[in-house]
Amino acid sequence: MKQGNLTLDWARRLAGRVLETAGKDQSAQIDRAYRLTYSRAPDAWEKDTVSSFLHKQKGLITERVAKGEKLALPWLLPEGVEPAYAAALVDFCHMLLNSNEFVYRN
Repeated sequence: MKQGNLTLDWARRLAGRVLETAGKDQSAQIDRAYRLTYSRAPDAWEKDTVSSFLHKQKGLITERVAKGEKLALPWLLPEGVEPAYAAALVDFCHMLLNSNEFVYRN
């Protein structure tokens, strides 16, 4: 694996773990991702922002799929989870892992 792909690999694994443990409920997925990365629950604004991001990102990814682009999918993709949504969840997890709150200890 290339050095530059390390964080993306972590994000794919995190997204798989979130899907595996939180199921198909988006609210539970957001909570689980925050708890795994930040050891806290998201506040209402964060939850709303992430929900909006996932919706918009899924649309963008659907357009990319139509063009034949490859997706970064979770390592574990449960049955019934739409690939475009799963790829959006990977993008969200990638953001969490690259955030200051995850990288730096307060």
